[in-house]
Amino acid sequence: MTDQFDAKAFLKTVTSQPGVYRMYDTAGTVIYVGKAKDLKKKAFQLLP
Repeated sequence: MTDQFDAKAFLKTVTSQPGVYRMYDTAGTVIYVGKAKDLKKKAFQLLP
């Protein structure tokens, strides 16, 4: 993966609905799959 992740732009688009999220390593491989009752709240906890 060569694209830079823009956390601020991403957080503006996340919904407060329940859902599933994936975390990737720098090679683009899924390293974690989680679920949350509120995706926006979880994203704010995980991102700097």
